[in-house]
Parts: sequence; C-alpha cells; structure tokens
Amino acid sequence: MNRFLISTFGFFIKFFSRPVGMAVGMGILTTTGAVVWTVGKLVTPIVPIINQQVLATWTLTGNSLLESNNPERIDSVGWLYQHQYTDIKRGGNKATLQGNFRLYISHINGQKIPGYLQIIVTNPHTTPLTITFKGSVLTSREAGDSRGVLGKSNYYKVSETALSALSDLSPTRTKSIAPGKTVLLSLKKLNPKTSVDGLLQVHSTQGVFVTVLATKTPYVEEGVRLLANRQPATGNIKSPTSRTFGTGAGIYPTWGLLATPTLTLPPTIAHLGLSINYADYELNPTNLNVQTSLCQRNTANKTLCLIDSSVRSNGNYGREHNIRLKVVNPTTAPQTVRVWFASNAIMADRTLLYNGAISFNDVIQPVVTTPTRPRQELTSIPLLVAPQSTLTIPLRFFIPGLSSAGQALIIETQPR
Repeated sequence: MNRFLISTFGFFIKFFSRPVGMAVGMGILTTTGAVVWTVGKLVTPIVPIINQQVLATWTLTGNSLLESNNPERIDSVGWLYQHQYTDIKRGGNKATLQGNFRLYISHINGQKIPGYLQIIVTNPHTTPLTITFKGSVLTSREAGDSRGVLGKSNYYKVSETALSALSDLSPTRTKSIAPGKTVLLSLKKLNPKTSVDGLLQVHSTQGVFVTVLATKTPYVEEGVRLLANRQPATGNIKSPTSRTFGTGAGIYPTWGLLATPTLTLPPTIAHLGLSINYADYELNPTNLNVQTSLCQRNTANKTLCLIDSSVRSNGNYGREHNIRLKVVNPTTAPQTVRVWFASNAIMADRTLLYNGAISFNDVIQPVVTTPTRPRQELTSIPLLVAPQSTLTIPLRFFIPGLSSAGQALIIETQPR
C-alpha cells in the first residue's frame, strides 16, 4: 500500500490508496485538536456513520423530565403514565415531583370514537400548594397543516414553541391546588386518529403526582376515578429494544444536554460528521445507516419507569440540546464554514426522518429531513472565520416527536 505523510501548518495529512469506510481517493486530515476531518467535499448524502466524530465534551443538564409515550397508540380509557403507585402489571414506583421539572407527552387516539387526553396534577399534602407552568400541548387537528407530518405539524410547533416558551424569561400560568385535590394541567379532545404532542415546564412548591390519562369525558373527576381504580389504558405498548424508537414511560433525571465541542479547521477543503444524538441504538448489520454510531451514549438513565418501558431516555425525545461549536482557525488565511443538520436513521419505509425548529446562530428555522433528503443546510451563506481566531456558533433545539432517532451535524470548511 502506497502511503506518505505531509506536515504543514502543524497538521498531519495521511493519504491511503483506499481508506476503510471512505470514498476511493479521499484522505483523512487529523488536526491538533484531535478532530478527524475527511479531505474534500462530502459526496454522500450523510457522513458515513463509522466516520462520524463524537461530542468531545458534553454534560446532561436540567432537572427531571417525565415522559409519556408508551403506549403511543391509545386503545382504551385509563392512565397512560402515573407515578402514584406500583401497578400489578406495568410496575412503576411511587415518588413525587417538586421544584422545576418538564413533561413530554406524545400519543395518538387509536379508538374508533372521540376521547380526551388529560394531564392532571394531585396535591397529596395537608397544605395547599401552587404550580406554575409554560410550554404547549397541541393536537394534529389544532396544528391544521394540510401537509401533515411534513408540514408545520403539532410535533413541529411544540418544538418551535419550546425555543421561546421554555426560556428563563418567558411568562408562566399559575394554578393553586387545595390539600388532597387534583386539577387539570392540560385537556385535549382527540378524535379518532388524532395525535397529541406536548412539552411543558412546571414548577411546584411541594411534591406532586402527575398523571397522563385517556378519558371519555373532559371532566377531571373521570381521570381521578380511573386513577383511583388503578385502571391502565391499553395500546401498543412496546418493550424497549435496540431497534425500537421511543418506549418512554418514566421519569428521567435531566431534561437537556450541553456541549461545547472545539473544531480546529484544517488548511484545506475538508468535512466532518459530528454525532449529536446517539440515542442508545445499535447499528443494523444489514444497513449501516439505519441506526446511530456505537461510540457515544448521551441519554439519561431513569429515575423510575414502568417495567415494560425504556430504562434510558432512548431517542431523547423532548430533550433540549444546547450546542456551542467553537470553530478555531489557526491559519493565517480566512476560512469559510458551512453547517448541515442530518438524520442518521435513513429508512426508506418512513415518510419523515425529522421535522422540528432549530435555533442556529440565534435564528430559528424549520428543519425537515426525509429518506430522499436526509440533510438540510443551516447556513444560508458560508460563515467566515478570520485568521487565527475563534468563531462560536450556537445551536439550540428540542428533539421532536416522530423523529427517527440519531442526528448529526455536518461541517465543511474551505480556505478563502
């Protein structure tokens, strides 16, 4: 095998006659920052998963996230998620939520008759308490986009609303709960085949129980009765496996991820793929683009969950991602940078891979990826990085419902 090494600007360029997992004739450039770049422009739909880099520095942030997504399809009335008692079939644990926490819910009415989705909050104490909350819960009918999941669906709008509504300065709504009483936090009518998706941030002055239920009527009394009767709803409950998306019915200790990767630019045209949501899925041996790379786990282990549901936040649905790319240009010439958002789980049997709002460089934009277009450029024009300087690029987004798990950023650089 012919091989030679070139040293320039403090970098090392390694060329191989046929590098493993790469297009013929392309090389690998390793920067001093230990980030591996592929020489040349990207010629495949996404960066091959085996060539993607991981977030070098990241932490799980925020407080508890309650997730209700298993079952996703509702086939009868009853509770969908509760943490007030241990169920004889679905298990679970008794524990209260206090202070700041978030709720992510995603369900669809699989019944042939209309029904309601209730989110109720119970005060188990002998003294009154107050809750404040913000965010949104929307049905597909309320979204009203004729393009369905490819348009500004309820899944998209919930992710878009979260960018502003879940900021520290956004306004809140308030409810008081008397001792031993229960109030409705959210109520949505669900016609047959209607979906509901929501993300709320709640603050409670004392520990509370939060229950998500499917009911026949809009009255909180029915929700309280179903909970008191210990009646779980039926539906497509999916046991968590390495090939199953979602399956969340539990409380996870953090609601977000914070990362500040440093990308030192090479002195030539090059690109890299940066895995930003591994989401705990393995590679499908028959299709290396079905799942995400094996080298990074950035999900949270459960605080408590139902025994038939995921022990980790697989897919990271509803989870806030804050990523600040530190792009370093160590050369004496200006360089340009382009950035794409990409989906790793490219499955031909799906209409949609990702549809959500992303704040990129402090500008909110819609991002939609599909099996035929698995990446979308975030840079309207290439960003300029001055010589021997650092450019910080902030991204903030919430993983929306219906997304195929596993996302990446593609970064391309070129000297001016």
